Amino acid sequence: MLTIQRKYGTVYKCNFNLALYPFDVQQCEMHLRITSELKSFLTFDHINSSVEYLSNPFLVEYEVGSVHLIHDNSGTYSEARVIVPLTRRYGYAILTIYTPTLVLLVVSYTTLFFRTSIFDTRMMAALTVQLVIATLFSQV
Repeated sequence: MLTIQRKYGTVYKCNFNLALYPFDVQQCEMHLRITSELKSFLTFDHINSSVEYLSNPFLVEYEVGSVHLIHDNSGTYSEARVIVPLTRRYGYAILTIYTPTLVLLVVSYTTLFFRTSIFDTRMMAALTVQLVIATLFSQV
C-alpha cells in the first residue's frame, strides 16, 4: 500500500439561507472528489484522513464550529465532504445595524415635537436622519 499526503488550499463559496438573520446558523459544505482514477485504485483513507480549522474561530460576523469530515466511497469515485458549521454572532448586527437605527429613529421622532414655527429646522433634521440611515444601510 502506498500513502501520499498532500496539502491543498482553495477558496470556496457557500450559499446562505438568511431567513432567520441575524439569529441564523449556516452550514458550509465542501465536496472533494478524486477524479483521476476510480475508487478501486484511489480512495480516501477513513482512518488517517482528518480536517481541522487552525485559525481563530471567532470571525467578524460568524463563529466557526467543529469541522467534520465525511467519507463516501459508495460511488464511482472516492469522495469526501467537509462540513463547516457557522453560527452568526448576532452582537455584530445589533451594534452595527439595530442600535444606530434605533438612535436615529428616536432623533427623527423628536423632531415632531419641535415648534411648527421652525419648520425648516424640523425638515432639515428629518431629511438628515433619512440620509444617514440610507448611508448606513448601503455600507452594511
